[in-house]
Amino acid sequence: MKIALFVILTCFFGMSFSALAADPTPAKTDTNFPKHKQETLDHLDKMISAMQEMRTCVAGAKAHEDMKACHEAQEKNMHAMEMQHKEHRKEMIDDQIKRLQDEKAKMNEAPPKGN
Repeated sequence: MKIALFVILTCFFGMSFSALAADPTPAKTDTNFPKHKQETLDHLDKMISAMQEMRTCVAGAKAHEDMKACHEAQEKNMHAMEMQHKEHRKEMIDDQIKRLQDEKAKMNEAPPKGN
């Protein structure tokens, strides 16, 4: 149970810090806030649901083998969520690269100031 809680907190804080690092400007952060908030809430709902499933499984366990099956199911569930998170991070990185490339193109098009 402690490990699962640690994983939840690690994922939550990792998402928070990565979002801050990805777009530090206040104007862009404000426009992305509702989307990021909803994504975080959806992720937390998934984590809570997984923990409730684990609790139900453990509560119904009659023997050590049942507990082991609960643990294995939880590991598979957490692994699937981790893979989804990695895919989401890849998408965020691709979006950031595109934004930076667009910004660079605009900088190359703009005439130099002061001349």
